[in-house]
Amino acid sequence: MKLLDLIQGLEYEVLQGEVDIEVCGIQNDSRKVGDKDLFFCITGSVSDGHSYASEVSSKGASVLIVEKAVAVDKAVTVIKVPSTRYAMGIISSRYYGEPSKHLTVIGITGTKGKTTTTYMIREMLASAGIGTGLIGTIEIIDGKDTIPAKNTTPESIILHKHLKDMVDNGLKAVVMEVSSHALTLDRVGGIHFDVAAFTNLTEDHLDFHKTMDAYCDAKAMLFERCSKAVINVDDSYACRMLDKARCPVVTASVRGKGNLNAKNLQLHAEGICFEAAPVIGKSVEVQLPIPGKFTVYNSLTVLGIAAQLG
Repeated sequence: MKLLDLIQGLEYEVLQGEVDIEVCGIQNDSRKVGDKDLFFCITGSVSDGHSYASEVSSKGASVLIVEKAVAVDKAVTVIKVPSTRYAMGIISSRYYGEPSKHLTVIGITGTKGKTTTTYMIREMLASAGIGTGLIGTIEIIDGKDTIPAKNTTPESIILHKHLKDMVDNGLKAVVMEVSSHALTLDRVGGIHFDVAAFTNLTEDHLDFHKTMDAYCDAKAMLFERCSKAVINVDDSYACRMLDKARCPVVTASVRGKGNLNAKNLQLHAEGICFEAAPVIGKSVEVQLPIPGKFTVYNSLTVLGIAAQLG
């Protein structure tokens, strides 16, 4: 694929070399670089990809995407961008044929409930005959293989490859857990979500975000890149999510504060039972053999997503 097509629309500066050249592969792991590959120099918490510039060039990399100048052979094209992580998301999407545009993309964020909710949504869509992939804390399901997950949300270069595999395997939708790290570090760059959902926010990951406000702001970023949303308005941080959402929102509540509410709630050792009202203009009875009030919230989120998908 032409480098010029991959970087189109990005803010960039050509430090050296040509842009009208072919790229044979894209990598952010110096150990995997081959001839005529494009390499992203990512500044990480442990190592700086810029320090591998000379090594990957000697292995045949013909293009480096950088945030700062590097010393390499003049035959290597060096493109400087404000953020190599952001550029990696956009370029990876284009390299793999913008696969997210060929899928209905559902993203779930929040501290708790993401994993359970993604599996519930996947089963719901499967029962409707919609082949659905899954990306989450436990595994990645691409319609052919099941791959153990290394991160809740993979790096963008890996994520877009999995999405391409889902398209190639005939899937029509994907549901994914979207972590605060993924949003802060642009792992979901190049993806627009058809529906995004917020479960809740409790203290977590403060080693990374430092404050609850920063943690909340990271989660809220998801609602700037979605067409529809489902938000648990019983959570004290829901207002921050609503402020970011510029789209139709289903608000879910067990306290009667939403446009999708759990009524006549019964919690017992064998599971839960409640009336969800309204769901697409009518009330429905919900029964699940999973005890706990959290199950009510998870199932309301799933019903909200179902309503948003029509």
